[in-house]
Amino acid sequence: MKKVTLFLLVFTCFVHNATSQIYQTTGKEFWFGYMENLDLLFNGNPEFSVYIFSKEAGTGTLSAPATGLEVPVAYQANTIQKIDLPNAIFYDQGSEDIENYGLKLDLSTDAQVFAYHYRIYFSEASMILPVEALGTEYRIAAVLDFNMNAMSPSSFLVIATENQTEIEITPSGLTLGLRPAGVPFNITLDAGQSYQVQSLDDLSGSLVRCTNDKNIAVFGGAKQGNVSCVQSDSHLYDQLMPVNHAATTYPLISFAGQSFSVIKVIATEDETKLYMNNETTPFAEINAGETHEFELSSPKILNSDKGVHVVQLSASSSCAGSTGLGDPNMLTLAPIDMRTKEAGIYNFDRFTPDPDVTEDRRYITIFTETKNITDVKIDEQDISNAFSSFPEYPNFSYARIELDTGAMILESPDGVLAYAYGFGPYDAYTYHLAYESPTLSYTNEIKIEDDLLIWPKPFNHMLNIKNEGDNKIETLVLFDLNGRQVFHQNVLASKQTSAWNLSELTSGIYFLRYQINDISFSKKVVKIN
Repeated sequence: MKKVTLFLLVFTCFVHNATSQIYQTTGKEFWFGYMENLDLLFNGNPEFSVYIFSKEAGTGTLSAPATGLEVPVAYQANTIQKIDLPNAIFYDQGSEDIENYGLKLDLSTDAQVFAYHYRIYFSEASMILPVEALGTEYRIAAVLDFNMNAMSPSSFLVIATENQTEIEITPSGLTLGLRPAGVPFNITLDAGQSYQVQSLDDLSGSLVRCTNDKNIAVFGGAKQGNVSCVQSDSHLYDQLMPVNHAATTYPLISFAGQSFSVIKVIATEDETKLYMNNETTPFAEINAGETHEFELSSPKILNSDKGVHVVQLSASSSCAGSTGLGDPNMLTLAPIDMRTKEAGIYNFDRFTPDPDVTEDRRYITIFTETKNITDVKIDEQDISNAFSSFPEYPNFSYARIELDTGAMILESPDGVLAYAYGFGPYDAYTYHLAYESPTLSYTNEIKIEDDLLIWPKPFNHMLNIKNEGDNKIETLVLFDLNGRQVFHQNVLASKQTSAWNLSELTSGIYFLRYQINDISFSKKVVKIN
C-alpha cells in the first residue's frame, strides 16, 4: 500500500434498445457522488472539486439535496471553471448504508462537467453525465484488487435523482454486508441519497436497476486496488453508462506513457461474442453480467455481436515494463460513433506533495477519421502531425499528445472521440471528454430489435432480412470494415422479406446501415465461408 512514506466503422452505432435516452454529455442538471478512498488515517485530507466548461457564462447551485447543503456557482464562457467543494468528507465509509452523499449541480446554461477527487497518491477523476443521459438499468464495471487485500474492496455507488426511487441490486459477489452473489435485494432512496456497495470479490457484472422507472446515477471502481501486479494500488472511480447505451464497436488505444493498458468488457446479453479487428473467429464469448479482461499494447478495434460496456484500466506502476509513473485508474470508454466538436480539458498538476518532483506527464488521446485530422485543434493550434493511421483501418487515425498543465479547449468541426489523463510518481487521473451522437435519434416509437430481423447469424452465402415493423425501411447498405459499400437495397416495405446472395463476399465482419423515418441505424453481421 502507498502511504505518506468505423463510422461504423463509418461512425454509426449498434442500436441495442431504442429509447428516449440521450447520447450526450452536455446538459444543465447533473447528479453525482464520490466513492470511498484510502483510509482517512493516511495521506492527508481528501479534496473534492468539479470543473465546468460552457460556451456561455452562467450561474448555478451545487447542492446535497438530502441535507440542504447549497453552494453557489458562477462560471465564465469558453473557459474551465473549478468549483471547490466545502471542507468535508463526501462519501460513505463502508458498505450498504443509505447515506446522504448524493450531489446535484444545477446550471443556467448547457455545460460539460467532470469531478475530481484529490488525495496524495490516490487521485481520480470522472466525466459526469447530465440527467438526460442517465438510465434505469446498469451493469457494473468494478475492479478487484490484484492481491485481494481486505482493505481494498471492489465498489460501486448508486445516487437517486428522485424521491421514492425503488432499486433492485443483484451483486455478482458476496458483499461486505453479507449479501450473497446472485440474490437480488431491494432498497428505496430519496433524491440525493446514496448507496455504496463493496466486496472482496469483483463486483463487475452486478445488476442495478430501478423498478419504478426513475433515473439513477451509478459509479464503479474500487476503494483502492492493484491492477495487473501488486505493491502499487490506487483509487479507481468512474461514472458508468446505462445498459441502453451499450454498443458493439470500440476503438482501443493504450494510455501514453504506459507499456500496456488493461481492457475489461462487460456483457449485457447472453452469448455475446467478442472479435478483434477483422477477425471472423471470436476470441471470447460471455453471457450477461460476465466479463472478459485482457492486456492491450497496440491500437485495436473491438467488435461484438451484442451490446457491451468497456472500461480501460491503467496498471500499477510496479508492473513489469511500466515506466514507473502512474498507478491504477479506471476510464469508461465511449463507443466509436460518439463524438465531440468542442470539449474543455483540464490537466492537473498535483501528483505528489513534493514540489521538487517534476516527472509527471499529462496526455490526451484522440480518435477520428483520417480525412479530418487537419481540422482538429487544441487551443487553436494545429496538431495534425501527431496523428498516426489506425492499424488495419487507414480511414481512421489516432493521436496521443503530451500536454502542459492547466485549461485547454479541443475543437473539431467533424467531431472526435477523446479522453484526458495524467501520470505521476504513484498517482494518476483519467476522464473521458464530452461526446454526443448527432447521427442517431432514440424514440419510444421505434423498436429496432423488434422491427428488423436478420438471419442466420453468422451467415454463409444467403443473408435474410425481414421488416416486421409498420414503417418502410429505406436505403439498406452493407459496408465492410473499411467503410466500402458492398451491397444495397433501396427499400424494404413493411412485413417484406428479402434474401441477399452474398456468396462472393469474403468472410469477415460487415455492417448493415439503414434508415427509418430519416433516422439512421446499423447492425453488425458476420460472414463465414
